[in-house]
Amino acid sequence: MKNVTLSIPDGEYEFFMKLVEKFNYSNSEQITLSNEQKKILEERRSMNNTDNFLTLEEAQAKLKQKHEF
Repeated sequence: MKNVTLSIPDGEYEFFMKLVEKFNYSNSEQITLSNEQKKILEERRSMNNTDNFLTLEEAQAKLKQKHEF
């Protein structure tokens, strides 16, 4: 696997991401949460109806539609 790191000026980031999406780009960033953050998320999850949960793909599609990407 090869990794590429780019520095994109703030004013060009949105344009760059739109361009990258045309190449079927997928974001594979790893997010690390502290134990405290995990506890908060679990508490919030337990208080909600799982029927209302979205998959990552569904959430991304809704955001793209809302913000017209």
